[in-house]
Amino acid sequence: MAIRFWLLTLVLWAGSLCAWSQGEPADSVMADSAKVTDEDPIFISLITCSPGTEPYTLFGHTAIHMRNSQLKGFDFVFNYGLFDYQSKNFVYRFVKGETDYELGAEPTDFFMSRYVDEGHTVWEQELNLTPEEKRQLFTLVVWNSRPENKMYRYNFLYDNCTTRARDIVQRAMQEVRVAYPPNFEELTQRDIIHHYTAQSPWVGFGIDLVLGCEVDRPASQRDKMFVPSRYHLLVKQATIEYPNGLVKPLVKEETIHEAKGELKQTKGLPITPMQLMCGVLVLTFLVTYFDWRRQRLSWWLDVVLVGTQGVAGLLVAFLFFLSEHPAVGTNWLIVLLNPLAFVLIGSWLFSRKRLTKWLEYVNLAGILFTLLLFVLPLQHLPLALLPLVLSLLVRCIVRLKFCGRGRPRSQKLR
Repeated sequence: MAIRFWLLTLVLWAGSLCAWSQGEPADSVMADSAKVTDEDPIFISLITCSPGTEPYTLFGHTAIHMRNSQLKGFDFVFNYGLFDYQSKNFVYRFVKGETDYELGAEPTDFFMSRYVDEGHTVWEQELNLTPEEKRQLFTLVVWNSRPENKMYRYNFLYDNCTTRARDIVQRAMQEVRVAYPPNFEELTQRDIIHHYTAQSPWVGFGIDLVLGCEVDRPASQRDKMFVPSRYHLLVKQATIEYPNGLVKPLVKEETIHEAKGELKQTKGLPITPMQLMCGVLVLTFLVTYFDWRRQRLSWWLDVVLVGTQGVAGLLVAFLFFLSEHPAVGTNWLIVLLNPLAFVLIGSWLFSRKRLTKWLEYVNLAGILFTLLLFVLPLQHLPLALLPLVLSLLVRCIVRLKFCGRGRPRSQKLR
């Protein structure tokens, strides 16, 4: 259950960067696209939907709205956030980093009403492009929506619905530069993630467990654009710089579609990660105290603690060694959270004295190293993890006091 929870947490969070927007493949609405000319009255805008409270809506959503009055009925919102979650082995392939998303389209009225009625504010930024630039962007989006072109390998930090919209706008500008405001904020990608998961502590805790030190380095302005809401703010201040020296705002006009409905409130767990881990630490101290008094270890507690360490280690190790997702392969928590914990439990059960003692010292080294990570600027760790690490430390030290003195059920303290 625990491993399934963290797999689902990763999927929900990573998918939230595209808001899991619904829609239909766009190829069915492209039949007349070849008729577009330079003089066509094309309207193009960037759409940004405000974050919600569900795990998959925490970061909002980005899309492209295109309308052409000379193509009857052509008024669609295109977004790069479509995927088939019912496809074979979806969760496994997603966690492994092998999920393919696609560009899809849906009628603008349907898209707008769906988000607005569900309690989201929708910002629409009309792009300040020339007729030729609009024609070029229109052509690129249409070409990108064809069945043979619409699929792409999703990457939640560097290639998602927001970065795809940003990049295709720049491609349409060709040699013209889209300039974003200077990068004055010294933020990391993890700082940005924390901002949007502040009201969802379990989601934030799960993300911190699987992302490594790569997201703790100062982020460039481009690296910060993986979040729809942040990209929306940067687009507001962006300019178009032409080779002849002409500079004009990227956004011609912004329209705000106010939310009509109320956001669906998600009922989270009644306890936060910090509260739970502190409770575990208090329980560990109490059980250890009574163990000293009666001169016998409560092995059930050690099995639960080290078993939890091992289960979390399965996920961290899988992501570290096998996943194509960015940042998970630089996770220093692999030193503590790895499947070696199960080997340690096995050595207790089979009374392998020498192996047990060696594994206990290896585990102790991993625990001490993890404690150092809380003070060293190597990788940010969630503070809620500290009580659990301290619990592991206390029990590891106590076990070393009588390591190898018979089977767990009969072992006593000196």
